[in-house]
Amino acid sequence: MTLECIEDCATKSGLCYVELRFAPYCLCGPSLDPETVVLTVLAATRRASRAYGLEARLILCIIREMPETADAVVQLAIKYQGHGVVGIDVAGDDSLWNAEGVSKEIVKAYALAERYRVHRTAHAGENSPAAAVHEAAYTLRAERIGHGYNVVHNPSLYSLVKQTNVHFEVCPSSSIVTGAVHPDSLDRHPVHQFHLDGLSYSLNTDDPLITGKWIAEELEFCTNQLGLPLGAIHQSKLHAVKAAFLDTEEERAMLLKHILT
Repeated sequence: MTLECIEDCATKSGLCYVELRFAPYCLCGPSLDPETVVLTVLAATRRASRAYGLEARLILCIIREMPETADAVVQLAIKYQGHGVVGIDVAGDDSLWNAEGVSKEIVKAYALAERYRVHRTAHAGENSPAAAVHEAAYTLRAERIGHGYNVVHNPSLYSLVKQTNVHFEVCPSSSIVTGAVHPDSLDRHPVHQFHLDGLSYSLNTDDPLITGKWIAEELEFCTNQLGLPLGAIHQSKLHAVKAAFLDTEEERAMLLKHILT
C-alpha cells in the first residue's frame, strides 16, 4: 500500500516531497502491533523513495475516539523522529467535538510532542465549530490545522487564530465530499477568505482514493470550479513549502527551488 501510494505521488502528481499520515492503532491486529506497523511503513517508504526519487515523511495519527492511545502514538513519533517520522495529528470524526474539547489524554500527548519538538497538526473545523480550531491552535499548539473551514464563521475566534500564524491544510474536493462545504457555495469556500486575509494555507488532495483527484486535478478543480486565481494557487505552494515538516532549511530551499522551476 505504501509503495503504491508513493509511486502514484511521483508518477501521477510529479511530487518530490510528500507527507503521508496514518493511524498505527487502526492498522494493527493480533499479530501486528502498532510499532511494527510504523516500522513496516518506514521500510516501505525508504524503499519507494529510492525507487522514485521522492522524499517521503510520516505523520502518526491519534484517533480522537481512541484517546487512550494518544501517549503511545506520541512515544512512537519521538522514538522514530529523525528516521522518517516528523509529526503527529489528531484525526477521526471531528463532528463529535463538543464544548468540553478534546480529551485530557490528547492535550497531554500534544504537550509531550511539543517538548520533544515533534511537529503537530490537528484536524479541526471541518465538521466541528470554530471553537475546535481555536482549541487546536491555542490548547494543542498545533502548527497546522487540517481543514479549519468553520473558523471563518466566528469573527472573534477567527481574529485570534489569525494571530498564531497557523497553517491551514485546505482540501477543496474533500470538503465537498464530507459535507463541510456545500457544492452550491464554492465561490464562498473558506479558502477564498484565507487568501484574502493573507493566511498561510495549502491546497491538498486529502485522499485521492475517495475524491478521485491527484494534485494536478485538484488544482484544476480549484481554478475551474472554485474560481481561485492563479496567484492564490501559486501562493499556496509557497505557503506549503514554508509549513512543511522538513528536517533542515537546506531541504526547504531545495523544495522551494522545485516549486519555482
